Amino acid sequence: MSGEVDVAGLTRPTVGAPGESDAEGRAPTRRVASVSPRRPRARGDVPAPALAWHPGRVNADTPQTPASEDAAPTPNPTDAPTYEAVIGSWLTLPDVALEMEIEVSQVRRLIEDGQLVAVRRGTPVVRSVPAEMLLEGELIPHLAGTLTVLRDGGFSDEELLTWLFTEDETLPGRPIDQLRAGQRGEVRRRALALAF
Repeated sequence: MSGEVDVAGLTRPTVGAPGESDAEGRAPTRRVASVSPRRPRARGDVPAPALAWHPGRVNADTPQTPASEDAAPTPNPTDAPTYEAVIGSWLTLPDVALEMEIEVSQVRRLIEDGQLVAVRRGTPVVRSVPAEMLLEGELIPHLAGTLTVLRDGGFSDEELLTWLFTEDETLPGRPIDQLRAGQRGEVRRRALALAF
């Protein structure tokens, strides 16, 4: 059945079942879906605004409550050691290439593959690798696997360097020292516990 439908003041032809023709004998070419008319918005009818972005600190309006004497002090993130504070000596990528007797492009490939960590530091800013990640001209054994575990757990390069080079009395020593000695077991267990 053919005809016309008035939707929101527009007249559109409708079409019937396939094979039907309109009054003039032409085959229908399109179907018109039923359209429900929109309710016109009143002048003062404005939708409620969504939560908006506000400049400044998130807790700027929150009053500070004094901590009780029994409560443990909250750690200040600036008190935690940074990788700059715990790593003593650094090598630039050309220095790593000389030490390992390979090309600089191969050092970059080791970094891209996640077997080595480099961070941008110094003045002028250059990519540098902690010197203790190399042992007798080669990468520390088991370093790449430990880096993978930490990265899979969400550690950034700066965080994993800080963890590897920070002293841990229960280990004993630093995780990087344990890896240099070829003892990866406890280091990997702790890395897995931290990561997951």
